[in-house]
Amino acid sequence: MTELRRSLIIWSVLMALFLVFIIWVNRYGDRAVRVMESRMKLTRGLKLESSNKLDDAIRNYEDVVSADERALRPRVLLVRAYMKVGSFAEALSHAERAVETAPPRRQLQVLLLLSGVCREMGLWNKARVASERAIQASSRCAEAHYGMAKAAEAMRMYARMVEALDKVARLGARGSSAEYEAARRRRREEIAEYKTSIKEHGGSPEMHYKLGVQYKETGLWQDAVEAFKKAAGSGGDYADATFWLGVDAEAKGDLDSATVQYRRVVETCPNHLNALINLKRCLLLKQADEQPHDAPDATRK
Repeated sequence: MTELRRSLIIWSVLMALFLVFIIWVNRYGDRAVRVMESRMKLTRGLKLESSNKLDDAIRNYEDVVSADERALRPRVLLVRAYMKVGSFAEALSHAERAVETAPPRRQLQVLLLLSGVCREMGLWNKARVASERAIQASSRCAEAHYGMAKAAEAMRMYARMVEALDKVARLGARGSSAEYEAARRRRREEIAEYKTSIKEHGGSPEMHYKLGVQYKETGLWQDAVEAFKKAAGSGGDYADATFWLGVDAEAKGDLDSATVQYRRVVETCPNHLNALINLKRCLLLKQADEQPHDAPDATRK
């Protein structure tokens, strides 16, 4: 009897475990299979993208995202793949969805991604808003301030641009993506190359101008201004360098100096669109400042 009872207990335990297994498979088995399929498709997509088979990679990323709306990594990969093939509308849609679904700790990453997509599309106000949100998520992220600087530059908010560039210079590559760090490293390498070339061979206006641009993109605004001054003053009036001198004056609120610089650009290069726009705006702002305010009516009691 003892052996029979023991056998019955063992059999009951095994049956209970079998029933638990059946219930688990019914409840979670499909999900486990879907997760496995998604991982396989994500891996396949990465291999296809590395082979430059972007359309096939995109289809795999789309399948993974369709299976799990909150899967962040495949959606980020999907946005970047769409950007590579020039499908910016799709990239924007998925970048906005990534911001909606990302957990708080991943918001910085997807906001930087959204800002980048908007800059590529010329949606500067959206880029500015995304950069502002990225700065709120992490005020010590250099890439977020760089995005703000580029948006402010495009929107001709020059004081804000210079402020953001100052942050970029002070933060270096802190808190930024690997792509941003690599781009910043390349800019600094180019600065060193330009400086060496100027020291050894003398600097043409073009060389000083290119150095100024790299300084600007690295956040070193005052160094950029000095390089632009040398470009504009050596061997003639270099229009693009003079334009940035006007921007510097406007950023400081010196509309008179800005107007002079923009006029020089237009005289040298009558079709310089940015200088024409900035000159017109400065003249309108000066006119508004110089217009006398209505004096109060002394006869009115």
